Amino acid sequence: MTLKLLSRKFTIMKIMASLHIKMFLITGLVMLSFACSSSDSSSSSSPNVTSQIQKDVTQVTKEEKNTSSAKAKTPNPEQTEQTEQPEQPEQPEQVKPDIKSESTNNPDVKPTPIVSMPSERLQNTEVVCENMSTHIYCKSKDFPVVPKGVIPPWGEISNYSPEVFCATDLPDLVCPTITSSLIAAMIEWGSYSNVEYWILGSDKDAASKLTDLNCERRDTTESLVYSGTQMPMKYCLEKHGPSGDHGFESYRKLGEDAINQGQPMGSMGLNGERDWGIHYFTSSIPFGLTDHFPFIGGGQEQKGAFHEYFHAVQHSYIQTTDRNKRDELLGLVWFVEGGAEYMAQVKYFDSISSGIIQPVNADGPEKSPYKFKENMRNKLLGGKDSVKYNCPGSTIKDFSYQNSCNNAGYDLGAWAIAYLDNKAGENSLIDTFYPNLDDLGWEGAFNLTYGMSSEDFYSDFESFLKLPISEQMKILPDK
Repeated sequence: MTLKLLSRKFTIMKIMASLHIKMFLITGLVMLSFACSSSDSSSSSSPNVTSQIQKDVTQVTKEEKNTSSAKAKTPNPEQTEQTEQPEQPEQPEQVKPDIKSESTNNPDVKPTPIVSMPSERLQNTEVVCENMSTHIYCKSKDFPVVPKGVIPPWGEISNYSPEVFCATDLPDLVCPTITSSLIAAMIEWGSYSNVEYWILGSDKDAASKLTDLNCERRDTTESLVYSGTQMPMKYCLEKHGPSGDHGFESYRKLGEDAINQGQPMGSMGLNGERDWGIHYFTSSIPFGLTDHFPFIGGGQEQKGAFHEYFHAVQHSYIQTTDRNKRDELLGLVWFVEGGAEYMAQVKYFDSISSGIIQPVNADGPEKSPYKFKENMRNKLLGGKDSVKYNCPGSTIKDFSYQNSCNNAGYDLGAWAIAYLDNKAGENSLIDTFYPNLDDLGWEGAFNLTYGMSSEDFYSDFESFLKLPISEQMKILPDK
């Protein structure tokens, strides 16, 4: 659920194992980005997220829910991103009560309340935020969130707003900006709900209150597949505690360490369970929206939200609840992360250009306007250097979450998708690949979409990587 900043150099640390969590450690001049990023600035109309944020963080209404649209089938939950580095976390083993006798490949094992979903698509990125004393809560200003107890059909556009929960020690800019960015991504690809996005700060007390809220939701919401709730309180608190695996405390500690060491690092990811029936994200401090590291632009964080949300889109096309089968359908790291990164780079640029979203902190030499081609050029050079110095002889099919070759899976993966899009069309992933994934399997959908086997592609792409950069740049769309 999981990046690189313009011409800044940085090293990224991974934290993951099985979930797709990603961590990033950025050193030197960085341009952070959640799971592959860049900075931004650009065009016109549509509400200015920054100013809207200032007003809405203090006043808010309590009832509203959103929506959007796109194509899909169904997902497998679990992924974790980070500012430009891959990593897959593993959910703590939780004791699942007796599993229902019905097939676990059927996401609707348990009947859920039938309600008519909003018919109007999400149309703007205005948000309202409320200080609940224990946390900051943000959602769309004009569209509703999913009603309590309702789980929209997996893989269908629901047109509901995402729900964003932030620790109270975070700056006012954080929660509204990430919320508006998620909504902008939903406007581009459709609203696959429910979406919960949890952002930790560095303060222990604030993190504890956010943990209590999260565990209350998990402990009072039924699993779609197993008897019982999504996660019993006991196991939830253990997961998010000091000894938990990729829980809230690990995200909080990451932010705290970054501040104490004066070295920006962070992580974010899609790391819930498919049987929860929601897209569940967790993030450490998005430093581009704080004043801790002035050289990091807010656009990195906005683009990072696009990257993360695209993982929800990917998962929405996969119906099975079997984690191994979901992972097989998702594909290798270069495809999963490269797809999320490339699509985020393209659609974030489009959203800024059309005025759907306003760039935040896009001023000054270190927070320069978003430049799609420059960002992609840096990814190509950085990815090739990573292979050369960290894993010589490796190709994109060799990268994994355990050994991503210093994030080359994200960077060269983004170029691999750009290469394929140049052959099959800019929206080939959304128009052809994912709609056929569940029925044809990964290789079958790949062959149908791109007219070649994956092995033929690997050979062609390695030859492409040897071309002069001036020739390579020609395959990118004119943005």
